[in-house]
Amino acid sequence: MKKINCRVRFISFEPLYEDVSDKVDLEGIDWVIVGGETCNGKTTFIPEQEWIENLYDLADVSGTTVFCKDNLEPPCGWEKGLNEVRREFPKV
Repeated sequence: MKKINCRVRFISFEPLYEDVSDKVDLEGIDWVIVGGETCNGKTTFIPEQEWIENLYDLADVSGTTVFCKDNLEPPCGWEKGLNEVRREFPKV
């Protein structure tokens, strides 16, 4: 992997179309942004709760902060809400 000097390393999963927890390594990533798909200000796709919770678990292990976009706040079409909609910012 090429070394790049930067202040904050982040990945945006917006929109999050699938569970990426078995495909992503967050080691060395400071910040993750997660959201659904919007078009003309309306939410058109909402990721599964489990996919987001799996990202939370990965982030907790690697010490990565998580910011969930507004379109993931209740009510957003889930039968039950996320235990927590995170709005964290990286420590710089």
